[in-house]
Amino acid sequence: MQLHAQIPDIYTLQEAVEKICAYHLDIDNIIAYPPDYILRFETSREWAIVERHKILNVSTFAFTLERWSAEYRASIKTWLNTKVTIDILGIPPHAVLKKVVASVLAQYCHTETCQYDPKTGICRVNGLAYAHDAIPSVGKFPVEEHTKQGTRTYICCITMRTYLDGHAPSLANNARASSS
Repeated sequence: MQLHAQIPDIYTLQEAVEKICAYHLDIDNIIAYPPDYILRFETSREWAIVERHKILNVSTFAFTLERWSAEYRASIKTWLNTKVTIDILGIPPHAVLKKVVASVLAQYCHTETCQYDPKTGICRVNGLAYAHDAIPSVGKFPVEEHTKQGTRTYICCITMRTYLDGHAPSLANNARASSS
């Protein structure tokens, strides 16, 4: 006994668009985004031909038609004007690159600057968060090593201390900025 109907494939969906909407949609303009599909149209007029049907019934499946948005099935974080300073311990000195640090912090804040103090081993990040207490106090930091045999990823445990803008203790004057 089958409890869930099988989702039609792109060829079945293409046939349904042709049959129901009287519009030929090239197979290359149907993109799987399981369990959904994205239909691409060259013009808004072409979209309107298909969209006016609102729902496409394909075998035992009903596809609701709606305009694509980058927000579809995404969780959204809005960075407010909460300026934060984050001091991170545990990142190996050779791995302090702004783009890597920013990718690790991306779910918590937007990274504006990143600098490393070799005297204290602190990586200081200035950025914007939706709340200063949104940044966890511990985390993981991946460091990749590329060799002839392949890529190894080392996971370093890091600790983070977050301050509201202007409340962080000063770092030594010899901190170096990371630009990559």
